Parts: sequence; C-alpha cells; structure tokens
Amino acid sequence: MGFSAAQAYKSDPPHRRQTVFYTQDALTVYKGQSINGSLTCSPNARNNRDLDIVISYNVPAHESTPEQSDIIQYKMCVLPSSSRVLV
Repeated sequence: MGFSAAQAYKSDPPHRRQTVFYTQDALTVYKGQSINGSLTCSPNARNNRDLDIVISYNVPAHESTPEQSDIIQYKMCVLPSSSRVLV
C-alpha cells in the first residue's frame, strides 16, 4: 500500500499528517514475504467529522511461524478546539 504526500499545486501549503495504527500482537514478516490486506475509512454515522477505520491483514505461514491475520476497527475522533494542546 502506498500513499502520495505530493502537493496538488505549488501554491498549496503542506497539510500532511501522520498516524500510526498498532496491531494487538507484533507481526513476524520474513524477507520476500507479503502482507495482504485492506484499509477502509469512512465518516462515522453519528458524527461525520469522526472517522471509522477498519484494517484487515493476513500474513501467510512461513516455516515455523503460523499464519497471522486480524480485522481491527479504529475510531478517529475530532477533539473540540478547547481540548487542543499547543506546544
């Protein structure tokens, strides 16, 4: 999976954000092995500023490592502006 962080136009200010999604367990992946899966992102039904994110993945078995797979649901919420921390 890849994402482009290129700006659409040179006049656009950068608006990049980074997010880390953690899995329940560490994944063991060997050289040449692939992780197959999907990521879906949609507005939350109750608050369309919140995001419902679902990540599913599968790492096939390899030698002594069993198959690893999971479906994980995340909810990304927008905090009120009064809750933001300024550094």
